[in-house]
Amino acid sequence: MKCAALIVLAGCIEIPPVPGQECTSNSDCNAGEVCDEGVCWGNPPVGSWATTISPPAVREDLVSSEIPMLDLPSDGWLGDITLEAPVTISGRIEAACTASQTTCPSTSIGAEVRFTRPSRFPGGPAVRLSAQSKPGLPRGTDSFTIRVPRTLPGDAPYKVTIDPDGGAALPPAHGGKDPAELVPPRRLIMFATDDIEHQTYLVGSTAPQTISGVLKDPLGSYLTKYRVVARGRWDEQTSPTEISTVCFSTDGTYSITLAEGVLGPIELVAKPYDDTTVAPELHVSNIDPYGPQVRNVAQPTGLGARVDLAIKVEGLDPRDGSVKPVSGARVKIIGSTENNVTSGITAVMADEGVTGDDGIARLSVLDGATLASAYRMHIVPPADSSFGVVYGATVQLPSPPVVRLPQRIAITGTVVDVHGDPLPDVSITARRSLRFLWSLQSNEQSFLNEIPAATATTPDSGEFRVWVDPAVASAWGHYDLFFETPEGSRAPNWAIPDYEIPRDPTLTTISLGTVTIPDAAYLHGKIVDGNGNLVEGSLMRVFQLSTNETVCREVLNAPEECAGDAKALGHGESDENGIVRFSLPRP
Repeated sequence: MKCAALIVLAGCIEIPPVPGQECTSNSDCNAGEVCDEGVCWGNPPVGSWATTISPPAVREDLVSSEIPMLDLPSDGWLGDITLEAPVTISGRIEAACTASQTTCPSTSIGAEVRFTRPSRFPGGPAVRLSAQSKPGLPRGTDSFTIRVPRTLPGDAPYKVTIDPDGGAALPPAHGGKDPAELVPPRRLIMFATDDIEHQTYLVGSTAPQTISGVLKDPLGSYLTKYRVVARGRWDEQTSPTEISTVCFSTDGTYSITLAEGVLGPIELVAKPYDDTTVAPELHVSNIDPYGPQVRNVAQPTGLGARVDLAIKVEGLDPRDGSVKPVSGARVKIIGSTENNVTSGITAVMADEGVTGDDGIARLSVLDGATLASAYRMHIVPPADSSFGVVYGATVQLPSPPVVRLPQRIAITGTVVDVHGDPLPDVSITARRSLRFLWSLQSNEQSFLNEIPAATATTPDSGEFRVWVDPAVASAWGHYDLFFETPEGSRAPNWAIPDYEIPRDPTLTTISLGTVTIPDAAYLHGKIVDGNGNLVEGSLMRVFQLSTNETVCREVLNAPEECAGDAKALGHGESDENGIVRFSLPRP
C-alpha cells in the first residue's frame, strides 16, 4: 500500500496499512463484526461523525468533498464514497480606470484570489482555496482559474477576497510600484452553483475613496520611511485586516485608496519600515470608511529617546534545581500612549527578539514617561520547554531585571492498549481547548495561540511527559490531549477533550496514571468519482463531532457563531482498488 504524509491535529503521521491477519471467519470476530481480508470489520462506535475526502493532485476533475453526517454501518462497509466534481471559476483581474487617468492599462494585474467558506459540519475545517492571477495578460485571456466545491443547498456562500500583489513590510526592490500600492483589495460574495468562467473582476473604483495627509513629528518635521495602510473588517465575523492600498512614504506625505464595502469604523496605521529607526506605530482610530478625506498625523510629544535593552531570561531546571539561561525564548515588549481624544492618535511602541545561548534578548524602545509606564512584556519559551510563559509583566527602564520564567506543569502517564501492553511511538499533543481560548479577552487569545502545542513521543515503556502552562492571564488551563498511534498499530487514535488543570498553584506534576487507548473498530469503503470509477490516492479524514454544547454558554468570550471542535480520529488513503481503510476508537 502506498503511504502518504498527512497533517492531523498537531503532528505529521503516516497512513496505516490494513492490520495483520486476525480472522478467517465471522466466528473469529466479536459480535456484530464481519471477517473480510483477515480483519474483523464493523461494530463501530456510537456518536456523530463527519468526513472530508481529498482527491490526489493528478485528478483535477475532482475536488475535496465533505460528508457532514457520516453513517457508520454495523458491518463496517461504507460502500461507494463519491468525490465531487468541481465548479470552475476563471477570469481576469484588472485595475479599474479612474476618471483622472488619461491612459488606462488593459492588461491583467498580479493578485491572490482566495475562496473561503465554513465547513458543512460544526467545528470542521473551513474550505480555503486560492489561485494566483498572472500579471500582464491581454484582454481575452484568463489570468486565473480555480476549481472549488459546488455550493449545495444549505451551504454558506464563498467569500472571495482579491489581494493585489505586493504591499510587503518593505518597498519593492525593483523601484516601481506593486499592484497593492495602486489598487485596494476587493471582497465578493459568490455562490458556486455552476461554472463561472471568463469574467473580468475589477479591483479599485472609477471614483476612488481616498485618505491623504502628512506625517509629522512633534516639532513639525516630516516623518519619512513610513508604511501607511488602513485596517478594517469586511464583515462582522472577520478580524481586522488591511483594506486599502499601501503607501510607502519617503517624504512625509501619503495617500491611500480604500476598498469598497468595508464596515466602519476603520483605523489608519503608519509604521516605520526602516529597521534602524526606533519609532512607534501611529494609529488613528474611528475613521469613517469613505472619502476623499484628509487626515494629517502628528506624532505625540513626550515619547523620549531610544534605549537599548538586554533582557536576560532564565529558568530553574526541574532536573537538578540549577538556574540556567533560556535560549530560543521569544521576548516582546509593547506599550502605547493614551488615545488623544482630540486627534484620535495613539502611538504604539513595540519590539521583539529571541534569546541567544546566553539567555539574552536585545530590544530597543523609547523611554518617554507615558510609554515607559505602559510597557508590558510577553515571553514565549521554545516548544516543549519546562519553563512557562510570561504575559503582561511590567518593564523597568533603562535596566530591566533578570526575568525568571515560571515552571510549567508536567502531565505524565503511561499509554497502553486494551490488553494493558505499553504502546511505543505514540505521539501525544496537548493543545489548548476552546474553553481555555474563549475564557480570555481577544488580545489574550492571540497570545495563547502563539504558544506552541506541547508534544511528546512514548518510548517502549509507553511513558510520556508533556509540559503545559497551568494558566494564562486570568484563565486557568484546559487542554485537548491527542494520542496518535503509529503506522501498523492495532490501537486507534484517541483524544481526551477539555482536560482541566487542577487549580492548585503548588502542583508541579499531574499524573494521568495508565491511559488506555480503547479498542479499535475497523471500517472501509471505496472512493469513486461521479462515474463510479475508483480513485487511488484519496485521503479521508473522519471527525467526531462535539457533543459538548454547553461550553459556548459557560465562557465569557465565545464567538457569535459558536461550535465545538470536531476531532479528527480516523484517517486513511485509498489503494489501487480505491479501497480506503481506517480505524476509530470505541469509547
